[in-house]
Amino acid sequence: MSDLKFHLQGPQSGATAAALETFFAETFDAKARRENPRIPPSSETEKAADPIAVAALILSIPGALLATVDLAERLQLKQKVERLIALARREWREHGTRIWLQRRNAAPLALDEIEPADVLDAAGKAQEP
Repeated sequence: MSDLKFHLQGPQSGATAAALETFFAETFDAKARRENPRIPPSSETEKAADPIAVAALILSIPGALLATVDLAERLQLKQKVERLIALARREWREHGTRIWLQRRNAAPLALDEIEPADVLDAAGKAQEP
């Protein structure tokens, strides 16, 4: 896995995705890549479902952004990740959109419920071949 992936789920996921894209552009000088997952409907009833009600989005962030070389860089990254978590908490509280951090071979974590070390660890694992 060469990217960190964030899965956004909620009625305002498009607005939250835009906020995350701005955050990564300003904080890490990097562009996030949007992927709209296509989930095939299992019945005709589901085909008529409101797409906004089932909005979901995945943002992929190059894992190299969070790679660290020394302790000083890790401390700087920790501060940036704390801001990312604060953004996730605000989006969940104000818009009902939850951001999930997808991890290699592990269950996703709700970004608004975790610590910065969890994100940094996931970024480190994203760098592993």
